[in-house]
Amino acid sequence: MIKLFLHATLIMLFIGTSSCAQESSWSVLTTEDYTISYPSKWTVDQSGTMGTEFFIYDAPTDKGDLFSENINLTIQELMTDTITLEMYGDMSKNMLSNYMTDYKFISSDIIRQNDTKLYTLEYYGKTGQFDLYYYQLLAAKGDFIYILTFTAERDQAEAYQEQRKKITASFGMIE
Repeated sequence: MIKLFLHATLIMLFIGTSSCAQESSWSVLTTEDYTISYPSKWTVDQSGTMGTEFFIYDAPTDKGDLFSENINLTIQELMTDTITLEMYGDMSKNMLSNYMTDYKFISSDIIRQNDTKLYTLEYYGKTGQFDLYYYQLLAAKGDFIYILTFTAERDQAEAYQEQRKKITASFGMIE
């Protein structure tokens, strides 16, 4: 009986240590407006590239890989206070086909995450030479819409789903 208890205790200690090790492989980016976690091996670029607050991107998988899977945040000021989060999300969804070829809508939804109401968009489309998968979270705060976008090559999207889910689930607005 003591051996069984000792064995169970060692297993629980191992599981707890493994969980901590996995947690330590993630970093957190926090500002006065939002927080997000991401894999520590990914690179953070807060230079404002392409009008973003940040780009967090993975390294190419090999020399022939020309696209880096990434997550980025853009913030857009609303020019009127009559546009709701739902209206903005629906307008975005309806305009996407104008900005890419082979656009394929997958889903949209309103969710609540980390005490924040979010509009989600999921879709595929070609931009330039790349056939891409997109998952977006839209959040309203004051007169601004925060647009968090995860982008992966379409044929790599499934391989990145676990990371995408963990990254986007960590996103939260700070009141």
